[in-house]
Amino acid sequence: VINKNNIARDVMALEGIAVLDLYSISQTIVDEHVSIDDVHFTEEGSQILGDAVLNSLDTLFGIN
Repeated sequence: VINKNNIARDVMALEGIAVLDLYSISQTIVDEHVSIDDVHFTEEGSQILGDAVLNSLDTLFGIN
């Protein structure tokens, strides 16, 4: 995953497209916020990821 994300980040940078790396963010919360199915995030984990998306949109486009 990390290698593919790095390739995608490089391609997006060449095209001037902003990237929000949710994978890296998810890795910081996975131990505390993964649901019982060990696949999805808990409501709080989803909120953390959603907040990251909103913060990125606000930073890039003034959308909040």
